[in-house]
Amino acid sequence: PFQISGILQKESDEEQDQDGVYARLFVLLADFPSPPDHGDELVVDGTSYTVYEVSVDPTGAARLRLRQHA
Repeated sequence: PFQISGILQKESDEEQDQDGVYARLFVLLADFPSPPDHGDELVVDGTSYTVYEVSVDPTGAARLRLRQHA
């Protein structure tokens, strides 16, 4: 386990869905010992999520699309 800083966005159309609660986490890739990937698990403010998509941009940042654990 390791700690990172990021911006959590939960005010989106995908936040509430019949299959779960979703969010986006904006992070800097340099904060990770290895690149984040589909299936990785993380905890934000005591809530557990699984990464289901990683979008990387050329500036070294990434958007992690997350699904909250039930």
